[in-house]
This record gives sequence, structure tokens and C-alpha cells, in this order.
Amino acid sequence: MKANQLKNHKKTAQAMSMDEIKRSHHEKGISLLEVVLVLAILVILGGYALSSYRSYHQRGYRLAAITAVYEAAFYLEKMQDESKAYTIKLPPDLARSPRQGVAAYALSMQTGHTQNGGYSIIAIPLENGPMRRDKCGPYQLDATGQRSNGHTRQFIGRCWVGM
Repeated sequence: MKANQLKNHKKTAQAMSMDEIKRSHHEKGISLLEVVLVLAILVILGGYALSSYRSYHQRGYRLAAITAVYEAAFYLEKMQDESKAYTIKLPPDLARSPRQGVAAYALSMQTGHTQNGGYSIIAIPLENGPMRRDKCGPYQLDATGQRSNGHTRQFIGRCWVGM
């Protein structure tokens, strides 16, 4: 039985022309054009994903800075209630944002005058940090609740919601 199948296989292989062999070979593989098209699609999708990933991280850093500014203001208000005077310096754990991981903002307090209610908290992007070129710039909150972003007045609303 096996010998008979082997004979039939040999006859079939001999009967196939070279065109048939080439055609069957090409039908099983993929062309260079197909590979290039798939790579081009992957590059386009990768570029979009990288852009989304960066904006996701920037939003996280902005929200961390906003949170840190409000926490520092809460700390100063609490210290003012306890000691009847504003402290001059923020504690080290409130001096950077975010508290863990790569620092993006340095927080500082400026004692003030009657216009700002007695103090201002400023979160300034670090020169070598991930937010150094951020369009929102520094975040500032004073004792009266007035918020600003330094010189970028056009972004105040969007920046303070983390966008």
C-alpha cells in the first residue's frame, strides 16, 4: 500500500510544471510589500500611542502639582491656626511634587501682604524635570484662594483641572 502511494506521489511531482511549483511556493509566503504595509501601520499606531502616553503622564504630573499646592496651603492654614502665625518654610515632604518618583515641581512659599491674604504657594517646574516645557508653567495659589499659572493666563481654567 505504501509503495503504491509513493509511486503516485512521484508521478504527481513529475507531472507538475515549474510554474505550478513557483505558484505554490509564492502562495505560502508573504511579500515584501505586505511586510512594509504592516510596519507602516504599526509606526502610525505607535506614534499615536506614544503621544497619548506622554499626555497621560503630563496630566498626572499636573494633578500632582495641584494636589501638592492645596496640601501645602492646608498645612499653612493649620499651622496658622495653631501658632497664630504662618510658618516661613514648608516641611521637606511638601516641598516637591510628586512626593514619590521623579520630581517634576518644586514647591515654595512666599510670605505676602494683604492682597494675597498672607502667603502664596508656588509649584515651579524643575529645570531638569519632565514638566520643564509645560504650557501651564508654575502653579500658584494664595491664601485668598486666587489661582494662577504665572504668565500663562489663557490656560488657567484648563491647567487647574489637569488638562
